[in-house]
Amino acid sequence: FSLPTQRAGIMLSVFYVALLLGRRVMGWHTFCVALALVILIDPFATLSAGFWLSFGAVAAIIVYVDRARRWAEPYQVHSTSIMRRINERMRRLVAGWITVQLAVSAVVVPMAGLFFDELAIASPLFNLFAIPYFSLAVVPPALLGIFAWLSGIPDAAAALLGVAAQCATWMQHALGTGANWPFVSMPCDPVDVLRWLLVTIIAAGVAHPVARRALGPVSLSLLVSTTGLPPPPRGAFTATVLDVGQGLSILVRTRDHTLVYDTGIRYGPGYDMGDIVVNPSIARGGDGSLDVLIVSHGDRDHAGGRAAVTGAHPSATVYTGEWHDDASGHACIDGMEWVADAVRFTFLSPPDASPSNSNNRSCVLRISSAYGAMLLPGDIEDDAERALVARHRDGLAANVLVVPHHGSRTSSTATLLEAVDPEVAIVSRGLTNPFGHPHESVAARYLERGVTWFDTAFDGAVSVSVGPRGVYASGYRQRSRPPWRSQPSRTAE
Repeated sequence: FSLPTQRAGIMLSVFYVALLLGRRVMGWHTFCVALALVILIDPFATLSAGFWLSFGAVAAIIVYVDRARRWAEPYQVHSTSIMRRINERMRRLVAGWITVQLAVSAVVVPMAGLFFDELAIASPLFNLFAIPYFSLAVVPPALLGIFAWLSGIPDAAAALLGVAAQCATWMQHALGTGANWPFVSMPCDPVDVLRWLLVTIIAAGVAHPVARRALGPVSLSLLVSTTGLPPPPRGAFTATVLDVGQGLSILVRTRDHTLVYDTGIRYGPGYDMGDIVVNPSIARGGDGSLDVLIVSHGDRDHAGGRAAVTGAHPSATVYTGEWHDDASGHACIDGMEWVADAVRFTFLSPPDASPSNSNNRSCVLRISSAYGAMLLPGDIEDDAERALVARHRDGLAANVLVVPHHGSRTSSTATLLEAVDPEVAIVSRGLTNPFGHPHESVAARYLERGVTWFDTAFDGAVSVSVGPRGVYASGYRQRSRPPWRSQPSRTAE
């Protein structure tokens, strides 16, 4: 069972056991029992978004109902008119339903913003209709269908479950249509959510002086958590090889500029790495804008998210190694370079007479400054690597190398590694991918040279910092790993 299902099942069980025993159980009792049992069953449940969203919503409902009961007691209506009683009860029912949804949304919407980088502004409106619809049209026939199946009446079970499935499908279509309305949701930076929460807590402390002492430590911790990292100094840069599965996308930042190299894969609506990984990563730093987008070549795992990225950042300058396939971009030209914030960007490929192989048409980008360099070779293979070394042997040295073609055995030749002589190598690939990337012989080639190896399948997004303090690389899972977990392996599969 999912976490919300576990929570609901345990709370209902506690309620009915208490009912059978003739005991009175308050909402907080069942809540705490469910909380304790869920954590006892799976202590790591607290690391999931479903845990906080589910228990947060129920806690908001309990708090609201408890306070609403106290407020309503002095204002009970004792009228002899039946119609007046009915009208008053209906008014309170509707008002209570609306306000409880607002109370739940006040907890869940900011929490979802922290987890999913998006504020579902219209969720209270949708919940007003969706929750009673599911409660009346989907859950009863589904439960009756299960009961009929357990009772040995398959025809009735099939009919009832069919009704539940059809009702759920109708609501799914309705919600899907509503999700495309404007202003239904808006992207947000989790840090911004924490800042608004900080403002709310401070305002509550001003309004209720008794709470100032308790709110002080909370405000201080939020203030620390909302203090962003400063941008790289002039002449320095950071690069993050994003975790986009079997594909590639790299986010590069200088002091005042942002560049993206490749956009990951797109499998279809709702699973576009450009939309769910690249764009949120751009929004989380700097001013949220994109200056340059480089699409190394046209393969889906590198260019799949291009439409999503350019749609969100239409003013970005686009370069591609297969310019003839898309006239809206500019061609990567061997030897072309520009400087941003004292950091030099240089195209080293493809040459004018590039081979027809799509991989070998990849834009090879070298990023360099006074503090170090990084080489982004795309998907070039052995022929293109040898040609690259022949043209730019003295200009390929780099501290950090993104492993060509995800570690394919047709790439990362000894000739290229000797010319680049990297200290750090980063392979971007999907775990258990069908291509066997990275090939064991390629990984061994790097390790034999003493190169520090990072793998997005194990390390998550890999961040590189090139600045006055030198060159430093770390994986997301390494930085965020809890103390009870072992350190990640630095060897390939």
